[in-house]
Amino acid sequence: MKYLILVLFFAFLSINTIAQTKKDFRNVGVNKFTTVGNHPYLFYSPKHIEQLQNAISSNSSIENEWLQLIDLVSDSQKSGLGAVDNLGLAYLMTGEINYAKKLKEILFSYCNRQVWEEDNLINRKPSWNAGLLLAKITRTIAVGYDCIYDYLTPEERKFIVDNLVNKGILPTLNDWLIGFKRIHSFDSMGHNWWSVCVYNAGIAILAILDEDPRAGDWLNEIVKSIPQWVEYQGTVFGHKPANFDREGGFYEGVNYAAFAISALLKFRLAYLNTFPDTGFIDLPVLDKVDKFFIDACYPNSGGLMSVNFGDGEFGANDENPVALLLANGLYKERYNWYLNQFEKKERFSGSGFRNDESPLAFDLIYSPGIDKHQIPDSPDLPHSALYPDMGWAMLRNSWDKNATLLAIKSGFNFNHAHADAGSFILYHNGKNLICDSGSGNYSDPNYVRYFCQSEAHNVVLFNGEGENKEDRYTGSNNPGHLYSLLDAGDMKYIYANASGPYAQHLMRNFRHFLWIGNTILVIDDLKSYEPGQFEWLLHYNGDTSVKDGDITIADEDAEVVVRPLFPETLEIPGKDNDEKLKLRVKEGPATRSSRPPVPYYSILNPKKERVAKFVTAIFLKNNQSGSFLPKVETSEGDKFLKIKITDNEKVTYVYYNLVADGRIMHEPSINTFDGWETDATMVAISYNANEKNMGVDEALDYTVIDGSYLRKEDKIVMSSLSKVFMIAKREGATVDLYLDGQPIIDLQLRAIGSPTKVLVNNKPATISFDAFSKLFRLEKANSTY
Repeated sequence: MKYLILVLFFAFLSINTIAQTKKDFRNVGVNKFTTVGNHPYLFYSPKHIEQLQNAISSNSSIENEWLQLIDLVSDSQKSGLGAVDNLGLAYLMTGEINYAKKLKEILFSYCNRQVWEEDNLINRKPSWNAGLLLAKITRTIAVGYDCIYDYLTPEERKFIVDNLVNKGILPTLNDWLIGFKRIHSFDSMGHNWWSVCVYNAGIAILAILDEDPRAGDWLNEIVKSIPQWVEYQGTVFGHKPANFDREGGFYEGVNYAAFAISALLKFRLAYLNTFPDTGFIDLPVLDKVDKFFIDACYPNSGGLMSVNFGDGEFGANDENPVALLLANGLYKERYNWYLNQFEKKERFSGSGFRNDESPLAFDLIYSPGIDKHQIPDSPDLPHSALYPDMGWAMLRNSWDKNATLLAIKSGFNFNHAHADAGSFILYHNGKNLICDSGSGNYSDPNYVRYFCQSEAHNVVLFNGEGENKEDRYTGSNNPGHLYSLLDAGDMKYIYANASGPYAQHLMRNFRHFLWIGNTILVIDDLKSYEPGQFEWLLHYNGDTSVKDGDITIADEDAEVVVRPLFPETLEIPGKDNDEKLKLRVKEGPATRSSRPPVPYYSILNPKKERVAKFVTAIFLKNNQSGSFLPKVETSEGDKFLKIKITDNEKVTYVYYNLVADGRIMHEPSINTFDGWETDATMVAISYNANEKNMGVDEALDYTVIDGSYLRKEDKIVMSSLSKVFMIAKREGATVDLYLDGQPIIDLQLRAIGSPTKVLVNNKPATISFDAFSKLFRLEKANSTY
């Protein structure tokens, strides 16, 4: 008996411990909700109304926008969901009953609908009861309810709350969050839909906290889901990538990042408005996410364009996320720079809010007025950025309008991300001259058949084939990657590894980008399992012409010239040559099926080979240089390619080592070109164009790509036990070093005398100098300076 008593006693303790653990877990970092303040409190509280009334009386621009809102709500034709916020604000500002009456009619019309979701989702197996339409209706009805709470009778309030719960909140919780009926997970639909569906339901729950005793527990579950969604790192089984890159990027692209982040930030704002004396869970991603929108934007004279990889659009950048960061009480000076790029009105008002998601009412309350004296000339960000987890990189020569931006992608192929590993696009002088083909309507058969596939991007095909077409649905088992971004001003470098996505065709698919002044070299290092034909694709915007092996792409005063250098130059039209590259014009569908087909170029190597090296130069014409192009001379040495580029007063020798592609195991990739001995994959050495002595100490800068040493005339220029990626620029006694490689690098570099200042990745470094060898030693104890 005593054993039975002990068993029951410990069982009792265990049950209570489990129960207490569940209780504690449920309430970690969140509130035990009891009651909230008087309605309205979500977005249009009395405090906000008073602030707007004061602003109208002191600012004519805001007064004009307020009058515009009154015109909108007086228009009998505008009575859908998009009118809810505007009518609610008009009622709260004026007390005019007609606005409340009109708003109630809209709420009741939706409450009288049987369901709030589209049939095509409901009819799926299993049924999707809550999608984007339901999320939009749920949030909007909740906001309207909050605005006219005092106008409604108790019976009318109950009617709206019951519909909010049964047609909006519960279907969302059951589909997305609560275990009893849940069908979605982060591993299946945990990207932008999760944020929009769940956090819009969260806004509705905030609106009814005093009306439904279950609301507090529901809200706790939503709050606990946020860090899980933000920190989701993907799944190997499902071939799904992480939602957010470590640098704050969102893998689905700029427009879906805006959609997802805006939904989260609106929920956060409503939460803080509801509980002004409490904080919110710490989300480190909010300290970085603005950087992604800025890095992916391209300011030009007409406004702002966007890097549009995947299902992105040229105009994907909008004010919503950054303006909402400000509305949430978060601030960085660079926000002002970004918001000012839109320049749509005398007073910035966040025109990205002007839609059904966030209409004029929200704009009037929350859009920041920008003090023109507080706008920095540029954001406090480097000109180049790498997002290594999602495989995006943006390299630019300036933050000025109409500058040059090279964007590169080598990441996942899944969902809104396309089969574009190794692809690139180029913006120059305000135009997108080398482009992505874009994205068609999702219902258009060409969307999956063409736009999502490799043919629609600036990549290399093998025997006409690119990435596995099934990856569009299953995800990339072996995604692409970007590595070793170096930006030394007029010399920049990065490389893409697209071998994984091409694994069914190629064992090696590397693409190097070396940007030297007004020239960008694109170097493809390719190896297949069997002989075949390699094909280089070029999608463009603007007018094109072909002359003497050059492809000129021009749009108004923006112009670039694309010139294949290796393995051969382009065949001259009318002169057949089996050795020359063949230029072909192909056609792809337009982004909207009603438009005519869009031409693009295919550069085909007529030879069938297993190993190929494509080297292509892109020359950036600018207003200052006029018709001037850098002078390029090419030659082939003993297992290396040589490109000599003379641009204004600088000459650069680029050597590509043909034995540094892993072709012989365990043998060092040692080669010698023009007296330079190295094991590097690529070396670039620049001199003043008037320099007669091309010795080791006369060079302006050295670029060493994947090399452990560089020597000439028995003089060590660079030495490291591990291979590094390096650009070293010397000016007098100052050395600027840009370095990437192993976590610990013991690097030695030649200098004429002991340098007075050494910067490594723009940070001061401590060195030791040996006068005999003329080498200074840099001991790098961690991976970043």
